[in-house]
Amino acid sequence: MLDSGRKNTTILVVDDEECLLNLIRIILVQEGYTVLTAESAEEALQIMQSHTGAIDILLTDMRMPNMNGGALAGAFKTFFPTSEVIYMTAYSPEDATLRLPGKAVLFKPFSPDLLCEMVNKSLAGFFQRKLDV
Repeated sequence: MLDSGRKNTTILVVDDEECLLNLIRIILVQEGYTVLTAESAEEALQIMQSHTGAIDILLTDMRMPNMNGGALAGAFKTFFPTSEVIYMTAYSPEDATLRLPGKAVLFKPFSPDLLCEMVNKSLAGFFQRKLDV
């Protein structure tokens, strides 16, 4: 049975690899999430500015042309300060943890189950903070 909270959850997925972007979108839509996609940080920024509702999670690649995922996440937090960020990277876990201590990171390649697990954990933290406010 679909978790009713998922129907109201919007995820912005940003990756310059079109195949991976589409695969992630399909997986998350099948899980019941509303998914917005962008193939670049610039396109993601346009979506952030024009989207009329909340975006609960930014799922972004770390390495993209023109703007990296960390800079994009900083911009995202100005629009949606309480929302979650999950980074995706092809870096080894040892390299990525040096760059992203304490951050939610998915290491490519990852399984659909791991993707959904990471999204669910991020949402649990997001909804807990909303309750605490």
